[in-house]
Amino acid sequence: MPRPAARPGEDAAATRGRILDIAQRLIQDRGYNGFSYRDVAVEIGIRAPTIHHYFPAKSDLATALVERYAADVAALQAALARDEPRPWKRLAGYFAATRERMLAKRQLCLCGVLAMEANSLPDNVRNAVDRFFADNRAWVADQLRQAKAAREIDFSGAAEDAAAMIVSALQGGLLLSRAAKTPEPFDAAVKQVSRALGF
Repeated sequence: MPRPAARPGEDAAATRGRILDIAQRLIQDRGYNGFSYRDVAVEIGIRAPTIHHYFPAKSDLATALVERYAADVAALQAALARDEPRPWKRLAGYFAATRERMLAKRQLCLCGVLAMEANSLPDNVRNAVDRFFADNRAWVADQLRQAKAAREIDFSGAAEDAAAMIVSALQGGLLLSRAAKTPEPFDAAVKQVSRALGF
């Protein structure tokens, strides 16, 4: 039996999603400045001008990607907060999920890649990346404060400073692991962070 014809809106949503998926992979492989609309169009099998219908400018595409990526990470954090009552376990779950999502595909964090090109990014893309990291530092800092109040972990100084250290360690671990083609640098970074916090 032939499949029923998809509605135009469904086709548009599928095409938009495919554009985002391919563009994200290309950015994670090559960086923002290393891909073009033509690269995306060739993989999908459409004309490059078609992409402009969905994303008028390359910066619009990259901003939409960061927003989608940020929403996915926020959903992970919300699930950890909902399902795990112990703050230190939420942090451990966040570390493990970062490893699984990134290293399993030998990919860097999308926003980590974009941050390396910050000086050449359009303002809207750079601002979206800044929001992503600010939100993640804030979430980590909140877990740290809760865990310290519950006497699950200990650290000196402000939670915001410790959160900045943790996010930096995770990003650096991903970068070194990709270069070395092994998860060992990321695992070592997580081990040292966990040891410093006391879990």
